[in-house]
Amino acid sequence: MRIYIAMTAISLILLAGPSPAADSQPAPEWTRNVADRFANGRTDIVAAVLTGKFNSFDLLANTLDVRAIVASDGKKPILLRQILHSVDFNANGNVATWRVVGPKQLITTYVEQMRKGYQTHEFFYDFDAKTFPATICCNN
Repeated sequence: MRIYIAMTAISLILLAGPSPAADSQPAPEWTRNVADRFANGRTDIVAAVLTGKFNSFDLLANTLDVRAIVASDGKKPILLRQILHSVDFNANGNVATWRVVGPKQLITTYVEQMRKGYQTHEFFYDFDAKTFPATICCNN
């Protein structure tokens, strides 16, 4: 029950989004229950919020396909579903905001891949990403 309440509270906080003045202030530290699912004994956990205005519906669907491979550790691929926290779709076109949580190197690499998709205009015509430290708060 505590996990459900904590996850609901975190989701509401994430949906509220930053205020316009938030850009001039340091990013808030997130508290997220990542003990088993995301942490795997690690302490270098970060979270990222990405917002993309996709060039087409197909690009949106392919990019946010939970089966998409985001990295490989040499043994087996790491899928988007393993780092995905939540996704919000905007009803006004091919727009989505999604949140990912995981080891710092993995999340940093993923965010950079998405930035490249924006810089080359391969995926997005507008894109924003913010990375935050995540704190392990609870045990499952």
